[in-house]
Amino acid sequence: PPMRDAPAAMSGCFSERAQVGISLVCMFSDYFGIGIIAPLLPFWLRDRDYSLRWVGIITFAQYVAVIVGLPLFGAASKRLGVEATMLFLMVADSALFGGSGLCESAAALCAVRVGAGFCAPQGLAISWIASLGEPERLPKRMGLVAAFIHVGVLAGALVGGALGWGRWREACAVSAAPTVLCAAWLAVAVARP
Repeated sequence: PPMRDAPAAMSGCFSERAQVGISLVCMFSDYFGIGIIAPLLPFWLRDRDYSLRWVGIITFAQYVAVIVGLPLFGAASKRLGVEATMLFLMVADSALFGGSGLCESAAALCAVRVGAGFCAPQGLAISWIASLGEPERLPKRMGLVAAFIHVGVLAGALVGGALGWGRWREACAVSAAPTVLCAAWLAVAVARP
């Protein structure tokens, strides 16, 4: 039987297929946001006369925040509901991804990226998918999770590379676009009775 005590099982606003879809798109959005700035970050730092060590500092700090945020938002989803919690994460990611383009110092960018890491949706998205349907569907769905992660990184890196090093603000704005779409999709679910 499906894992009915998981946070995702409380979702009743979407069909099972739509719940899997929005979870996958939220994961894609997060990795797209990471992928788009990754090729541009060293140039952004160099243009501001910062050491390239900041690439490691920012990346390390962001992923420490991911580790802290994942279990907290998983627990929050038990109280608030999975759609409302995921909506919060996507709104926060939209603001933080776009806000990365407004940073003028490495320390400010690091702080914004820590916020983005803290609001990572992966744990909640994976638990949402795992709680749906029959167990025999889980291997295929976990394969889709991995595929959406990699497609997000690849698409982000392609877009970031195509925009080029002088287009940091534009890249950050584009990185926020998929999270805005996810937030809108989730807002519909949260608004439903």
